[in-house]
Parts: sequence; structure tokens; C-alpha cells
Amino acid sequence: MPANEGFRALPLITLMPPLIALMLPLIALMLPLIALMPPLIALMLPLIALMLPLIALMLPLIALMPPLIALMLPLIALMLPLIALMLPLIALMLPLIALMLPLIALMLPLIALMLPLIALMRQHSRTEGEGPPENSDRLPECTA
Repeated sequence: MPANEGFRALPLITLMPPLIALMLPLIALMLPLIALMPPLIALMLPLIALMLPLIALMLPLIALMPPLIALMLPLIALMLPLIALMLPLIALMLPLIALMLPLIALMLPLIALMLPLIALMRQHSRTEGEGPPENSDRLPECTA
């Protein structure tokens, strides 16, 4: 080992004590957290014990998944062209729906005005005997 080799490492060694001095408060902050770990682990153990049977129940279901996915893939493959055909139709329908919404908004007050008129017409037709009888939900009896 050359004589000047040790002198090059000396500045790095001189940096160690201040770095350790900076780390000591951080270690002091970590100690209470480390002290909390055993009780937290003790709380987690029963939960882990409860999870193990659930995991054991899930394993057969997980084993069933690959064949089910294999069955679904052809169905998905059949659906994709149908979805591809539907997309342009949906794209055509959207502007029509956008045109219909204001028309529906205009029709609602007219319908609201018509309802009392319809009620008056039904009441008038019943008083003159022209409309359907009170129990008009029953079918007329056959006289054959």
C-alpha cells in the first residue's frame, strides 16, 4: 500500500462523526415507533389467523378462474364485432337525442296543460252517458 493511500481516505473518515451526529436525533425519533411495533404485530396476528381460512376457501375459486376465463374468451370474441357495429349507430343517435331533448322540454308544459282538459272531458262524457261506464276495466260479457 503506497504511503499516500491512507491520506486520501482520511477526509471521508473525518466526515463520519458529523453524519452520525445528524443521524442520532433521527434514531431517537424512531425508537418509540420501534417500541410500538410488537403490540401492533400482536394485534395483527389474530387478523392474520382469521384470514388464513378465507384464503384457503378462495384457493379453489382461484383454481376455477382459468377455465372460466377460457370459456368467456370466445364469447368476448363474438361480442367485439357486434360492439364495433353498434358504435357508429350510437354515434348517429347522439345528435338525434340532443335534438329531441329541447322538443321534450317544450312538450312537457303542453302535456301538463292537457291533463286537466282530459279529466274534464272524461267527467263530461260520463255525465251524458256517452263515455265508458265506471267499471270500464272489465270486458263486456259474451251473450252467445
